[in-house]
Amino acid sequence: MFKISVYLNNKASQGNDTKWEEVISEHFVNHVVKFRKPESKDLISQLVKEDIKDQVDYIFAVGGDGTVNTLVKFLVGSNIKLLVIPTGTANDFARELGIDNLEKAISALKSQQIRSVDVIKVNHEYMITNGGIGLTSNVAHKINEIRSKYPVFKKVMKYTGSFIYSIFIAKEMIGEMKISTYQIDSPDFSKVDKKVKAPIIMVNNQARIGGKFLVAPNTKNNDGYFNVLIFKHTSRLKLALTILKINLGIDVSGDEDLIAFETNELVLNVIRGKAVKFLGDGEILEDSESFSVSVLSKSLDVCAYS
Repeated sequence: MFKISVYLNNKASQGNDTKWEEVISEHFVNHVVKFRKPESKDLISQLVKEDIKDQVDYIFAVGGDGTVNTLVKFLVGSNIKLLVIPTGTANDFARELGIDNLEKAISALKSQQIRSVDVIKVNHEYMITNGGIGLTSNVAHKINEIRSKYPVFKKVMKYTGSFIYSIFIAKEMIGEMKISTYQIDSPDFSKVDKKVKAPIIMVNNQARIGGKFLVAPNTKNNDGYFNVLIFKHTSRLKLALTILKINLGIDVSGDEDLIAFETNELVLNVIRGKAVKFLGDGEILEDSESFSVSVLSKSLDVCAYS
């Protein structure tokens, strides 16, 4: 018998508190289950601390990558195992774990398929999938603002899924493309000139983003490293073609405007510019002119399906 705390996010694109309470209660009738519906991050902090004190065995995250992101910072280094039940838009982390429905989530727990994964620390915040700065973070910020302002948009995202991000990226590229200059410092960045102009810099803890964008083919979330992918394109057309190729699964390793490397330590500084938004797990983690990125190796235990 396990002690389980279930965190429900009714704001997720497929969120429905009543439905998930009934389904989970039915499948885990022989376990001690508590349902949590926190309305703020402060309350989440309080509840997770209670779970740690009560020696809860599992926390279920019923939601998308944003729900997982909210919980991760409190679970890093704890003895609590995380099970993701995907009800969000992209569900990138759940996909990486092989969990794309409730049945696989249940099977992963019952068969005790536990995996230790890396967590990425960005200044004082955390992420577990993919993120970065530039055009993609601006798109995520706009989508999150619309979702917060117009509840009906949640229904739209339910039917479009991760394709909604492609639509907004295309819309973003119609206007003026913002290119910033960054100072990049990393023991694994071999360029003599550390200054780079780029519309997008990505930090990837897994191979795919948005369900199908293969941005870092050789990247894993349990090897103590993350991938850095720098788009140096100054032409909207060239950038659009590269993004399209990635979307179609076409190899872009020969693109002279792409820089890719693996590392466990990175410092990004905006040169003569304003603070920028750092995206992580589909959420804006922080606005800053400087970001220190590092790996907390295998610091979170999760259920996986294989």
